[in-house]
Amino acid sequence: MKTVIAASLMIAASLAPNVALANESQGDSSPAMETMTITYRSAIDYALYQYTIELLSRFRGEIYTSIHQQAKSSTLAMSKAFTASNPNTMTEIAAAPTAKHLSLE
Repeated sequence: MKTVIAASLMIAASLAPNVALANESQGDSSPAMETMTITYRSAIDYALYQYTIELLSRFRGEIYTSIHQQAKSSTLAMSKAFTASNPNTMTEIAAAPTAKHLSLE
């Protein structure tokens, strides 16, 4: 609860100079009234909110890890398939750069 109030106050404080500059540029001498909405939650609502945020965060992490592992395994499978289909090509490719190819001419 304290973090929600602190965060809303920090956001309001960071936006206040921008609102004042916008009003001055329009030529309006009266300052704009700023409104702030604060939502109070019961302990159960806040606990449910925190649980949902943590659950979604873990879910995003699991998805990221799963995508990384799938990409790694598919890349390894493609590499193995390429090596199996072309057993002698890899040594020829590795030996291909010579002094003639590396010159600037």
